[in-house]
Amino acid sequence: MSAEEAPPAPPLRDLSEVRASAEEMRAKGARLIMIMVRENPDGTFELIYAYDLGGCVQDVRFSLPPDREVDTISGVYAGATNLEREIVDLFGLNFKGMAPGLLLEAGKSMKCPLRRPPEPKPEGPPKGPKKAGERKGGDDV
Repeated sequence: MSAEEAPPAPPLRDLSEVRASAEEMRAKGARLIMIMVRENPDGTFELIYAYDLGGCVQDVRFSLPPDREVDTISGVYAGATNLEREIVDLFGLNFKGMAPGLLLEAGKSMKCPLRRPPEPKPEGPPKGPKKAGERKGGDDV
């Protein structure tokens, strides 16, 4: 199946529904497969929870700003603890009650190694072609 034929991604859900959606999936008998993170160009993140529901993969997606704390689902799926701690270490996102330090040691490791580097800020006014009659140097004599 090509990318053009792939079904559209499910809509993003409100971040306040993270725990409730996990409880809903658990009640349906779904197994948690993975929690993935995607950093968007605008600096927000997408959390993608992948579940096995009756042999089919179903994902639930949430959008969040980098400074927002996310409810943990480790009380619903015990295996989520390591997945969430990995996201804390590698992306610097925050889950309620999750401390960093599963994979990386504070002060000895890179901070948020999987995050995009910040865009360089331009210094001074934008440089472009000079207009006709504009002089080099600056001060008029």
